[in-house]
Amino acid sequence: MKKYSLILMLVLNYCYAIPTMEGLFRNSKSEDITKNLVVIEMTIEKEELQIPSDEEALPPKKKQLIKYLIYNEENERNNFIYARYEDTFDFHNLLDARIFNSLKKMVLSDQNFERKLLKAALSMYSLNTSEIIAKLLKNINSNFLLNNEVLNNEKKQLLESYMKFLKEKKEYDEKIKDNKDEEALAAIDDIPEPPKSPLVPEIEEDKEKVNEIISKSMYKDAQSVKLIKKGRSFQWSVELENINALFNNQTHALEYLKINHQNIDFEIIPSKYVTFSGIYHLPSGLKYKAGNNVYNIEINNYYAIESSKDISTRYREYKKKEGENQERRKKLTIDDSTLNVEKLPIIY
Repeated sequence: MKKYSLILMLVLNYCYAIPTMEGLFRNSKSEDITKNLVVIEMTIEKEELQIPSDEEALPPKKKQLIKYLIYNEENERNNFIYARYEDTFDFHNLLDARIFNSLKKMVLSDQNFERKLLKAALSMYSLNTSEIIAKLLKNINSNFLLNNEVLNNEKKQLLESYMKFLKEKKEYDEKIKDNKDEEALAAIDDIPEPPKSPLVPEIEEDKEKVNEIISKSMYKDAQSVKLIKKGRSFQWSVELENINALFNNQTHALEYLKINHQNIDFEIIPSKYVTFSGIYHLPSGLKYKAGNNVYNIEINNYYAIESSKDISTRYREYKKKEGENQERRKKLTIDDSTLNVEKLPIIY
């Protein structure tokens, strides 16, 4: 088995030597999410254009506090609650909450590209998946290749055969072990020949074919993915006609993304990456440029928990608190109109 494990390690090393376009957008350094509820809190602020010195400056606009509660379950994949707060993320500062059936559907069907791109990027960080942002990029440039378009099917089939062999080998070994006593020795005659690994065929011609398949990458070479040198460091680059992205050489963390869509430039520039809850790797914020609009997004908190509440129950709690907060403000003679700040185009 040690020999088989060594061969498998060699196979996997070849699989991941060169990243794919879609694979780079997965935020792969962050731990896989095994909990059923993902929570991300962020502050969004729009930069104002420079005002000429002889004109009266406009009062600064309030930052907008947004929280996503995304359900991460098979039966309701990525259903989510979208909540707005005032001043802090304390429950008594909840302004309103909305519920959506599917993050993927909501993002990809959005007709507002400025909002759509940002939400796709946030989905990458929130769920450690490239599914949404990769489909968005595919829609604006058909030369952006998804994993299933560059997959080496021969190698995939070989690996699947090997995994099947490992399962059969384990079952065979257990069956032999269960028939060690003398009375059961006769039963061994009923046991078939031990399974043979597809990675070590007996025929020489087949061996050469297997070695050739193993030596190839799991994914076909994508000419638009290159390792480039910038200053003293190296970066992975994805460069297409209207898409340019740079990633950290070691962590594959996104460092810059520029898209030209309908003659408008969109840029995402992540801040320094930090660790949340000790295992989740996200940028502390994003600078998002959409044409003449510039937004600063600060990621205040991120965590994943195992929740016993379903999304409907949690949403009812949020709506109840929303109503209580509205009543409390009325009693305190707080004018709710002061809370209705101009909604940014990137907010639902």
